[in-house]
Amino acid sequence: MSNPTIEIIDGKERRRRWGLTEKLRIVAESHEPGVTVRSVAARHDVYPSLLRTWRRQVREGRLTASSPARFVPVRMADPALVPAPVVRA
Repeated sequence: MSNPTIEIIDGKERRRRWGLTEKLRIVAESHEPGVTVRSVAARHDVYPSLLRTWRRQVREGRLTASSPARFVPVRMADPALVPAPVVRA
């Protein structure tokens, strides 16, 4: 009987979930003067291609901070002034 070899692979095999605020902060940092995409990506442990994708999404308006909910003013009309709906047969 031979002695089988077992190979253990150890590394940074992980999938990270980035929040919207984190993405926008990293993208904003990559737009600072004198900074390269590669250096920002390395600082945040992100692939440069992923950072470029986020930058493109921001440019296209697909990656934006959601605007806070706002109330919209509403005025009620006087029922006497609203015309009756037209019913067609």
